[in-house]
Amino acid sequence: MGFLTFLIAIAGIAMPVAILSIVFKHESKSETVQRMLESGQELNAEVLRGIPGHKKALPKDDRRNGINTLGTGIGLCLLGLVGLGDVIMGVGLLVACIGGAVLVNGHLNREQNKESSEK
Repeated sequence: MGFLTFLIAIAGIAMPVAILSIVFKHESKSETVQRMLESGQELNAEVLRGIPGHKKALPKDDRRNGINTLGTGIGLCLLGLVGLGDVIMGVGLLVACIGGAVLVNGHLNREQNKESSEK
C-alpha cells in the first residue's frame, strides 16, 4: 500500500498546480483580448490567431482518438491486473472496447471520405 499512497500524494499535489496553471493561462488570454477591445482595435480572425497561446484547430481524427482511448483502456486493465482488482480491470476492458470501436469507425469513415472525394 505504500506505493499507492505515494501516487495519491503526488496526484494531490499535482492536480491543484495543473488547475491553477490552466486558469491563469486562460485569464491572460482574456485580458489580452479585453485590452485590444478597449483600445479600439478590430478583432478579426487574423488578429486572434496572432495572440500568444492561440491554438490552430486540428481536423477531427477518430483514429487518433481511438488509439488514445484504446491505450487508456489497456493501461487500466494492467492497473487492475497488477493490484487494484477485477473492477478496474473490467472498466479497462470496457474503455479498450470503446477505443477499438472508435478506431474502426475512424478507419471506415476515412475510407468513405476518400471515396466521396474521388467522385
